[in-house]
Amino acid sequence: LDFTQELFEIAEKRVYYFYRTLNIVRSLIDKNRSDGVNLLKDFADSIVTDFKLAMNDNLNTALAISGLSTQFVEINRFLANADVNIEDKIASLKYFMEQFNVVSDVIKIFDEIPENYLAQAKDHLLEKSGVTIDYVEEQIRRRREAKLEKNFELSDSLRKELQNKGIELHDRPDGTGWDFL
Repeated sequence: LDFTQELFEIAEKRVYYFYRTLNIVRSLIDKNRSDGVNLLKDFADSIVTDFKLAMNDNLNTALAISGLSTQFVEINRFLANADVNIEDKIASLKYFMEQFNVVSDVIKIFDEIPENYLAQAKDHLLEKSGVTIDYVEEQIRRRREAKLEKNFELSDSLRKELQNKGIELHDRPDGTGWDFL
């Protein structure tokens, strides 16, 4: 097996991606009712089926994790789909989480509360990149001011500067958020 620092960093980012997705899904489920229609039944059922197939293949955990990775990409596409009403989205995500928890309970991964994991991971990744939360927030403040002054060149350069440090900005109606690329 080839364990390089680069592969560890890729794995670290992938786990972060999983937890970020879980955090979004759990937040949506907690804040909304689920009176809608489950649009993901077959897809969510395949999580358990694919996991069993991987485990029956000589405990092929690499295949099992790879399958979860593909399924999380699809869940993120589903989350971004504006054509699905919120009630159906919540009902579908709730069922997805039930099936995901079956797998998670067996292999004992993703046991941490997503918010807690993400906070610790952000601290770790900030420390690794040599960037502080104060620095990120200051750049966001400067970018907001530049946009208000219609200085879009400066605004874009501040966004690019943060991207070069591995930080992605998200402009939302309630302000600008950030996360790691």
